[in-house]
Amino acid sequence: LTGASVQDNPELSPIISQAQRYVLSFSYRANPDFSPVLSDQAEGEGETEVEKSLKLDFPASAPEKQFLLTVNFADQAILKALRASNVAIWGSLRPSILSWVVVQRGYERQLLTSDLPQLETSFMESASEYGLVSFLPVGDLSDQNAIDMAGLWGLFDSSVSEAGKRYPHDAVLQMRVFEAEEGLDAKYAFRENGVEIEGRFRAADYSALFGLVNQEIASNLSSRYAIKASEQDQYLRISVSNVQTFLDYVKVVEHLGSLSTVTNVQLGALYGSDLLLDLELRASEDQFVQQLALAGILKEESAPSSSGNVLATSIQPQLYYQWPTSIGLK
Repeated sequence: LTGASVQDNPELSPIISQAQRYVLSFSYRANPDFSPVLSDQAEGEGETEVEKSLKLDFPASAPEKQFLLTVNFADQAILKALRASNVAIWGSLRPSILSWVVVQRGYERQLLTSDLPQLETSFMESASEYGLVSFLPVGDLSDQNAIDMAGLWGLFDSSVSEAGKRYPHDAVLQMRVFEAEEGLDAKYAFRENGVEIEGRFRAADYSALFGLVNQEIASNLSSRYAIKASEQDQYLRISVSNVQTFLDYVKVVEHLGSLSTVTNVQLGALYGSDLLLDLELRASEDQFVQQLALAGILKEESAPSSSGNVLATSIQPQLYYQWPTSIGLK
């Protein structure tokens, strides 16, 4: 919810220490990965139950927990506590990241896809842990023909630009991993909305390596996208065109009200299919525009000509958007 650890945000400590206050419900379920191995001797006659239990052997690769705990938290209560602590909140609208990862084992280089299921699972779990909306390419024949593998190894943006056209995305991660005797050596380049960061990490295993990379990306994104309430209320007037029906109006207001940057939406005026709205923001105008772009529903348009346009001549909105012709928001 913040993109930062408790160590980086000491204001979070009181909330974390009272986590039980925010629990709605909890339950237990069987761990599908639980697989204890009972030795033959444990089933021998003449042994006590204690002796048998001491012989229960858990392989190093198998989880020792037979059951898993699922906890459901009250999200609105947590958000309220975070805002009261004046902590920056990284909302649910996050850039989608197309991740091109190439692994070199010996002299062979292979793209990280479902063909490497264990690495794929490790990568996706790590991205999820840091709140990243990350996904891997299919890696089929179309991808293979469109990718410049040597260029990808060199982390050149152009090496995957053609292949990436088939995947809707907001950001691109390119990473190369070299498996050496002493461990893993990785370099990466991350590009999003004109911002580029690069880095190099070494780790003993893939779980640790993916964690280091994803943590750095999450820290960068949250520093730019997390919303911290302004000391003073911010107000913004926008125009939304192509609002044809009352249902469209309701959807526009609901969409804007769902953004974490917006605290209140008020109808200013309605001229034909042009809707004027006054917004109260808890963040800056730039962050509001940033969120709308990530949502990808309202399309920004230039200010109309002043001749014959009531909104342009008298009320003067600060921003202009267009509502899509057909959309099914819940």
